[in-house]
Amino acid sequence: MVTGRSLQKIFAFLPSFSGDGRTLYYLVRSRASRRFVSGELWYVSLETGRATRLLPDYLTEHYNVSPDGKRVVFLSVDEYGHSQLWLASLDASSPPRRLASTEYADRALFDPHGGVLFAGGEGGVYYLYHVNDDGTGLRKLLPGAVSFLYAISPDGRAVAVWVDADVYVDAYDGSSQTLICKGCGTAGEENRGVTPTLLSWSSDQKFLYVHSTRSRQTYAIPLRPGQLLPALPPGGLARLSDAANLPGAKTFPEPRASGGSDPSVYAYPRVTTHRNIYRIPVP
Repeated sequence: MVTGRSLQKIFAFLPSFSGDGRTLYYLVRSRASRRFVSGELWYVSLETGRATRLLPDYLTEHYNVSPDGKRVVFLSVDEYGHSQLWLASLDASSPPRRLASTEYADRALFDPHGGVLFAGGEGGVYYLYHVNDDGTGLRKLLPGAVSFLYAISPDGRAVAVWVDADVYVDAYDGSSQTLICKGCGTAGEENRGVTPTLLSWSSDQKFLYVHSTRSRQTYAIPLRPGQLLPALPPGGLARLSDAANLPGAKTFPEPRASGGSDPSVYAYPRVTTHRNIYRIPVP
């Protein structure tokens, strides 16, 4: 993973920026992990280059740092393979506390309205849930099943989700739904972890970030004040790479880029392949 300041050569993935763009958070693959998308949570100061590990007693599948940089919500997996949702303070002033447990969960995000959102469930049917900071009030945010939670808008008005095979932006109260692209929903498949979120917003909601797994490119589309989405063709985009044709769209210079507070700040992976070659004597 690379930013304007190169990190050490490690297996790093799931990068995200602090609200002020000065800190980069990421996961580092651990030998203790038996799961591909699981690792230790670290952060690096982009001003000094100093890297520090967080939550030393936990392996994390997904995390989200609060906009003020004081808390982190994260998902880990217990010995039985069940997803555990935790909330922790980043200054270690109090121990992490568990908010919820479910058979499966893939992402958890702070809700601008308070509490936490996560997509998960049991029996192969998953929903978008909301839970309070103290673990009470667990409820479905949307009535229909969802496969994946991509993002919630900074103003809290909408969520970007994967439903069936499609990507949608739903109003927070479920009153409306906008189709972004049919048949394009994914969590990254074999490249999960290094694949950016397909749909997200910059922290100031001045840009919509769209990532196409087909082109491996990320596009930044400018938004007007208060705007959630740019004007889209009827029926949504034919493919996510068509976001490059939206007015004002800019393509990040590197593939698989994850945008920061604005398009000038981004992180991207440099992927190398290592193979073990064995010499076997043949009689």
